[in-house]
Amino acid sequence: MKNDLEEHKQIEEELRCNLEALRKQSNANKRERDVLAHQSTLILQGLTENSEGNDCMILLQEIEDLKRALEDDRNKHEDEINLLQEQLEDQETNAQIEILEERLKLAEAELQAAIERADKAEEKLRAPPIPPPLLLRPFYPLHITRQSSHLGEEEAK
Repeated sequence: MKNDLEEHKQIEEELRCNLEALRKQSNANKRERDVLAHQSTLILQGLTENSEGNDCMILLQEIEDLKRALEDDRNKHEDEINLLQEQLEDQETNAQIEILEERLKLAEAELQAAIERADKAEEKLRAPPIPPPLLLRPFYPLHITRQSSHLGEEEAK
């Protein structure tokens, strides 16, 4: 159980590191996208000033392709981040479930022990009581002495 928890913690830490790396990558892609958007704006402004037909259209098409590729990468990274977050949440949930299952097993074992103690106590109550042991007293013979018949006469008087 302890090894499983350690393994889950290690996996969780790896997932967190991967998540952070993907976030950094996503932020870099967003910055690049913004730069490209700015560049395309500048190019479009230049096109309107220098209207050189074919070259400008080729550049616009390349920019559009780059934008699409960047957007696809951004979406892919967001999906990966969401997936990793879900996996991380699942790992945390699984660890909590395992802890609760162990607690349940302990509670069931304690309950079983209590039931056994109660059964033994009931058996003792149902069984006839054991009589206390007889204590034997030492035998001392009584010495009866007879009194003379004078006493009987005196009592009669």
